[in-house]
Amino acid sequence: MEKALDELIFLKDPGSLPGLEAFVTAQTITQVGAQANVLLKAVHTLAAINDERSLKVLTGLLGKKDVDLIVRRAALAALKQSQLEIAQQLLSEFFALSPNDPLAAESMKVGAG
Repeated sequence: MEKALDELIFLKDPGSLPGLEAFVTAQTITQVGAQANVLLKAVHTLAAINDERSLKVLTGLLGKKDVDLIVRRAALAALKQSQLEIAQQLLSEFFALSPNDPLAAESMKVGAG
């Protein structure tokens, strides 16, 4: 799986989004070890594609509180680094809808500091 994701990162092919989206949205429990690494690589792949749909998938993953915080933090970082206007809109919506989420609070502190 990791080799396939490495290829997709390199290709940045939006055609891979349906499969990536299905994989990422199927994650409903906290992943550990190798599984968390694969999920992190999927986040990096979505970030590399960097289009509206990939950013929406990242936002969905960011909002899943049962996914490992490291993975969610990677999704947040990818959204923050995107130059697409939709990324800022998605982040604003996340912060507005999830003010008590640890990542929202953490991000607000960093932004204020």
